[in-house]
Amino acid sequence: MKNITETMLCFRDAAAHVWNAYLRTTDDPMSVDVQLSRDRIELELLRAIVLYNLKIDLDIENYRHNHIQEIVICPRDGIYDLPVLIGERHDNGNTTWSKSLIGSDGFPILAFKEFFDWNSYGHVTMGLVIVVSIDDGRMYMIEEMHCDFFAAANSVECGAD
Repeated sequence: MKNITETMLCFRDAAAHVWNAYLRTTDDPMSVDVQLSRDRIELELLRAIVLYNLKIDLDIENYRHNHIQEIVICPRDGIYDLPVLIGERHDNGNTTWSKSLIGSDGFPILAFKEFFDWNSYGHVTMGLVIVVSIDDGRMYMIEEMHCDFFAAANSVECGAD
């Protein structure tokens, strides 16, 4: 697996900067048009900074809706119990999050879905990562400072070289 942590953080910083400097300051940053523009710009930043070099093709319809299985997240070296929020999706489309620790029985294979910020209409840092377990589809939210990002060609095992 190729470590792409710096590349992913570069993408995250670029997306946060575009929102904070240009889109957030519009007359109506919560409008559907501004939100759709943000999503398109963010996808293009992801394509240009991350996906192009990894030869991953991602359709706009899938961004933020599905995980990107070629980008996996592993806990940083030295982390044996990873603090996470576990997402439970409800029929009404809402997600509730509950605190947990994972890792005592090994770490699931986690695929990148998106960077996240609780205050999505204000000044963002996007310091959270939403990931999906490849094994069971469970959704997790993890602080970025606990994550390393890897381009996974085939099999994945965190901690293996």
